[in-house]
Amino acid sequence: MTPVVGLDPSLTGLGLATGEGLSTISSKPAGDAIAARAQRIVTMADAVARRIPESSLVVIEGPAYAAQAQAGVHLRAGLWWVLAVELTHRGHTLVEVAPTALKKFATGKGNATKPDIRMALYQRAGLDVRDDNQADAWWLRQVGLHLVGDPDALPLPKAHLAVLAGVQYV
Repeated sequence: MTPVVGLDPSLTGLGLATGEGLSTISSKPAGDAIAARAQRIVTMADAVARRIPESSLVVIEGPAYAAQAQAGVHLRAGLWWVLAVELTHRGHTLVEVAPTALKKFATGKGNATKPDIRMALYQRAGLDVRDDNQADAWWLRQVGLHLVGDPDALPLPKAHLAVLAGVQYV
């Protein structure tokens, strides 16, 4: 069966969910120079790529377009695209899930909060995950497990599963 990975991109604490479990890849700025910012993104993408099993289906959260006014949007976009390039070049298949679709998949509400997502994880799977990025990554992996028909996919109501029709393959 195809390995499935959930990936919640973040420069400060990227969430990763694999068949082995949950992890966070952290990064701190090493300066404001272009070279330092670029190296931070490349280093994170390499760290992620080394943890993903060969020929995986990687379900990645898409950009939060409504968050454009926030600082760091340009860097987060860079990280997202470097991850996409690195992972596709390594032979992985990427599936993009919009933030609102992820929220609806996890909770049934497209406007759910981070605590709502963590609570849904606790209520449905009994996992008390305090890291928002890991919780998102866990749910993203569940999207992938459902897409490939994996027996480890968590049973969910039809309303939650309806978002699967809108996922975008990169």
